[in-house]
Amino acid sequence: MVTEELYSLAERKNIGINFFRIRKKGLITKLNGNYEIGLSIEVLASQIQEKEALAEELAHCLTGTVYPISLVATALGRLNIIKCERLARQTASTLLVPLDKLKLLLPLPVYEIAEELNVSEKTVLTAIEYYQLKGLL
Repeated sequence: MVTEELYSLAERKNIGINFFRIRKKGLITKLNGNYEIGLSIEVLASQIQEKEALAEELAHCLTGTVYPISLVATALGRLNIIKCERLARQTASTLLVPLDKLKLLLPLPVYEIAEELNVSEKTVLTAIEYYQLKGLL
């Protein structure tokens, strides 16, 4: 997906997006049953960072992996956070690196796949690992 498609998906799902001066690249809030994505204005400096931050926060909304910050207070809570973050990263990577496009690009080195899809190498590697775990590659 290109960045504009991610914004359109958020709009179709009634997920608001706002930009703030925050330390994290992005965050999610859920108020009155509605998700809101907050993105750092710093991510706007890079198209790839903006796209990847938006995809990950959108993935949290789509998968329901939004958690209260209070979970950091316990070991079990921190494990749940790790699980939520992993699922969101995997989901985001599938939004940004569709399986059909990846299969066509697999003969190329990872950095070329990343350039072709306008994502980071880390996102490509996450997608490859996820698709392999699911038996799709």
